[in-house]
Amino acid sequence: MIRRLGQRGSVLVGLAAFGVAAGNAGCSSGARIAKENDRLRLEREALSDRVDSLKSQNAELRARVAELTREVDADASAMLPRVASLSLDVDVLDRGEQQVLRAKVTPRDGRNRFVQAVGSLRADVVRVDADGSSSVEVSASLDPNALRNSYRSGFGGSGYVVEFTVNVPDDAEPGFSRLVRVSFDDAITGLVHEAEALAD
Repeated sequence: MIRRLGQRGSVLVGLAAFGVAAGNAGCSSGARIAKENDRLRLEREALSDRVDSLKSQNAELRARVAELTREVDADASAMLPRVASLSLDVDVLDRGEQQVLRAKVTPRDGRNRFVQAVGSLRADVVRVDADGSSSVEVSASLDPNALRNSYRSGFGGSGYVVEFTVNVPDDAEPGFSRLVRVSFDDAITGLVHEAEALAD
C-alpha cells in the first residue's frame, strides 16, 4: 500500500510538473503572439498613415493641374493673400551648457493675419558685443521645400520654426547679447521681407 501511494504520488508530481511546464509554455507562446500582434498593428497604422499621405499629395497635384489649366478671374486673384510682412518670436531653452534658440517666423498678409509662404528663408544668430561690434555665430538656409516642412501650428499660433543650438555664455565673458535675424525671399512676389528679435 505504501509503495502504491508512493508511485501514485510520483505520478501526481509528474503531472503537476507537466502542467506547470505546459502553463509556462502557454504563457510564453501568448507573449509571443501578443508581441507579434502589436508589431502588425503598428505596421498597419504606419501603412494607413502612408496611404493617407499619398492621397493628400495626389489631391494637391490634381489641384495644381486644375490651377494651371484654368484662367483665374482678376478680381478673385486680387483676393489671394500675399506676404506683406514678417513677425519673429524667439524662445530660449536651457539645455545644460547649451541653449536652444527657437525662432518662429510668422508671415502676415495685408490684414495682419497669418498666411502661408512660398520661398526661401535665411536665419542668422548674431552676437552683439558690448562695444557694438557684431558677428554671425550660426546660420540656417531653408529652400522652399525645407521651409514648408518647418511649418508648425499650435496654441501659440502658426508659423515656420527654425532652431539653433548655441553655448551658454561663460560668466567670465564680457556682456553680450544675441539676436536672430531672418530674411525671406518670396517666390510669388519676388519681394524680400526681413525681421529680427533679441534672444533673451
